[in-house]
Amino acid sequence: MVQEVAEPANYTSVVTWLIVIFGWLVVNHQQNQRETRKELRARLDLIEGMVNDTEQSAIRYHTSAHDPGSSRTLKSDIDRLSNLTRAIGNIISCSFSYRIVRFRQSVTLKNFDSSEHQILTIDHEVIDTIAKETQSLINELEEAYSYKYHMPFYKRFCGKISSK
Repeated sequence: MVQEVAEPANYTSVVTWLIVIFGWLVVNHQQNQRETRKELRARLDLIEGMVNDTEQSAIRYHTSAHDPGSSRTLKSDIDRLSNLTRAIGNIISCSFSYRIVRFRQSVTLKNFDSSEHQILTIDHEVIDTIAKETQSLINELEEAYSYKYHMPFYKRFCGKISSK
């Protein structure tokens, strides 16, 4: 009688396949993150361009005679910026509503209504406020992006823990 000796199980091929699958999942996740980051960067660049264009339009509006078409365009541009920054904020878990409100106020709060409109000089306080709020909005967008994608993981992680 011949006794059959059971061979030890060969797990090396199973382990190899598990490593390959795990590696593919990691690489796939990193590529998706990189694409999301690229898309977000492109959106931020678009928003920053729109903010700068809106700033220039606001300065032209305030330094020239009242034009109802220009005021309507400025309002709609700011509404569009508000919607775009809300969408960006949802992606990177940040709200820019305070900065958008400040930007809107800098453009439309003073010297905007047709009854109050006066031609301002380029060094007027209203023009300075528009420039400052423009820069503040752009800075906040950039800081949120940097926090999301350029800060080391452990600092982001520790920040989330300490804020809870």
